[in-house]
Amino acid sequence: MNKDTLKVIGTMLDRARRVGRTAAPLIPSGAAVEAFQLLIQAQQDYRKIKEQEKTNRAAIRAQKEVQLTRLREQAAIIREYLELSFAERKHTLEQLFRTLDEAIAADKPEAMQLALTGIIELARQSPLRDAIAAARAATDAVYDPNVKGIEL
Repeated sequence: MNKDTLKVIGTMLDRARRVGRTAAPLIPSGAAVEAFQLLIQAQQDYRKIKEQEKTNRAAIRAQKEVQLTRLREQAAIIREYLELSFAERKHTLEQLFRTLDEAIAADKPEAMQLALTGIIELARQSPLRDAIAAARAATDAVYDPNVKGIEL
C-alpha cells in the first residue's frame, strides 16, 4: 500500500473518532485499517481482472474473425467447385443425351445402351460428396505453408 493511501485511511479514521466517540470502541482501529486495506486490495484485484477479461474478449473477437474468414474462404472454394462441377456435369449430360438421341434416330441399340449407362453412372455420382472432399483438401492446402498453389 502506498503512503498516500495510508494517509487517506488515517485521516478517515481520525474524522470518525472526532465525529462519534462512541463508534470508536465498537470498531477497533486495527480492524478498520484492515477493512480499508481489504477494500483497496479488492479494488486492485478488480482492475487486474477487468484488464485480463478485456484481453480475453479481444482474443475471442480475433479468433472469431479468423474463423469467419476461414468459413468465407471454404464457402468460396465449395461454391467455385460446385459451379465447375455442375458445368462439367451439364456438358457431359448434354453429350450423353445427344449421343442417345442420335443412337435412337440411327436405331443403334449398342450406342443407346452405352449412352444410357453413362447417364445412369453420372446420375449416381454425387458432386456434393466430391465437393466436400475437394473443399477439405483445398482448405488444408490453403493453411499448409508448404503448398505453393492450388488448382481447381
